[in-house]
Amino acid sequence: MSETRFKEARYTAAMVRGPALPQGCSTLSCEDFLVARRPLIATVFRLGYLNPPGSTR
Repeated sequence: MSETRFKEARYTAAMVRGPALPQGCSTLSCEDFLVARRPLIATVFRLGYLNPPGSTR
């Protein structure tokens, strides 16, 4: 993978992970989007609960 593609892949991964957007979200129906997003949002909440801001763990 070229350096540019690697940077693009990291950028895309960060854009998807932070707001918990499923891959291809712009092409999904509303119902499919919500079904695909539910486990991603659960992961964001779980990570926030396990590692709260200011935590020294």
